[in-house]
Amino acid sequence: MRRFFVSRDAFAEETAVISGSDAHHIRNVLRLKCGDRIRVFDGSGLEYMATISSMTDTCVGLRLGEKIISAEESAFRLSIGQALLKAPKMDFIVQKMTELGVFALYPLMCERSIPSGDIKKLSHKKKTDGRR
Repeated sequence: MRRFFVSRDAFAEETAVISGSDAHHIRNVLRLKCGDRIRVFDGSGLEYMATISSMTDTCVGLRLGEKIISAEESAFRLSIGQALLKAPKMDFIVQKMTELGVFALYPLMCERSIPSGDIKKLSHKKKTDGRR
């Protein structure tokens, strides 16, 4: 079953709205219709079974159903070392690795790495989640 992230402010009491590229993906790529079921999550550890109740060109309306405690985290912890790349490419790598559920991503300064910007300025992008 398809899963989609929905920001917390897009939830109402028993409804939610998906907009932007995810709405386009649901409507035009997956070709889902009203009445089809998907799962939505808000990043807080909760998921909802949802039924598509309405569609427009820019948004998909959902009727929320059963609340589920999310258990989608991988059973194994994959760690990846990645040589530093120029900023847009490195940001893309971090995004995709996060989407794939990588436990830890270790940026490596290699002999032929050419990162843009000062390494000290990049420290603001460091994020820890307390699992280490």
